[in-house]
Amino acid sequence: MATAAEIAPAIKELLRTTHKQEVISLAWSPDGKMLASGSNEGNLLMCDLRSGTMPLSIDGLKPITSMAYKDDGVVLVTASAGKTVQLWDVRTLKPLCEPIKKHTAEVNSIALAPDFSFAA
Repeated sequence: MATAAEIAPAIKELLRTTHKQEVISLAWSPDGKMLASGSNEGNLLMCDLRSGTMPLSIDGLKPITSMAYKDDGVVLVTASAGKTVQLWDVRTLKPLCEPIKKHTAEVNSIALAPDFSFAA
């Protein structure tokens, strides 16, 4: 596997050319093979670090302010300026449930309990 120093320029270029606005959140998959990125324009992208490709993306969301992977690497939890938290299946980038809409303001950060019993 390549070192961080070796792949950093490629990641920077990939993110620069795929997002129209600034990237405001990133999350490494637990196995280190994927990088999820969220931007101010509301795009969620999954970058395969082995191939340097962007196999999955979704547009039209509110700005993605924070994200975290579940320890199995299959679930990504995102927080947004749209006052929501969303769980995604990273294999398909499809929502696993309806967005959680219990916040009265922008959700700026997300953290997961080690056993995934709680998100804060």
